[in-house]
Amino acid sequence: MQQILSDERRLAILRCLWKSPGHCANEEVLGKYLRQVALYGGCDATRSALDHLDRVGAVHTRMHLSLMVAELTRRGADAAEGCTELEGVPKVGADCPY
Repeated sequence: MQQILSDERRLAILRCLWKSPGHCANEEVLGKYLRQVALYGGCDATRSALDHLDRVGAVHTRMHLSLMVAELTRRGADAAEGCTELEGVPKVGADCPY
């Protein structure tokens, strides 16, 4: 069950960034979004998801003051739209709630 939640959390983050102005958001904003879609697992889970997405090339992360900021890459946008698959991120379906 934890793996499913982790995978869904990553997809939700990609979808949130895809819809965000500038395709960029900090971990606090993403955490609030994850709470709304019942996928919030704490700050560590959000950072872990962002680290994974950075490793697979879906986002670029950087630190700004004490917050992690994520910016969607073209590869991440393709995954958010369902055009490509990434390791550890479920493919977007027609009934995707994010």
